[in-house]
Amino acid sequence: MGAIEGVPYMANDAGTKGYIQSLGKSLHNELMEFGLHVTVLVTTPTETPVFYKLGFTKKNTPVQPISIQQCVTEALSALSKNKVTVLPGLKFRIMAALTPGSLVRNMSGKMIKKNNGLI
Repeated sequence: MGAIEGVPYMANDAGTKGYIQSLGKSLHNELMEFGLHVTVLVTTPTETPVFYKLGFTKKNTPVQPISIQQCVTEALSALSKNKVTVLPGLKFRIMAALTPGSLVRNMSGKMIKKNNGLI
């Protein structure tokens, strides 16, 4: 989700995700005429090793991550329907729709800063 709003203390990562998202959306249209489908997975907090390496735990995270299985299932479903993007997890889609970007950015930055001992 950092591709959309940015992530303080992970600016390079968020910028790279923004590039990949833009590239994928463009390729979705460009490759359509050849019958190729491209769907951009807008990653949400998912129970992967990197989630925990970033200092997050189930106790210090206000919204629990989704399972890898759920992420993959929703991504493949979106690809089979030729959707441009997919943001897995209903709770994260609701949050993205209702929460202003500035609030998401500020909250993410504070959590990363605190969870990684940067304060």
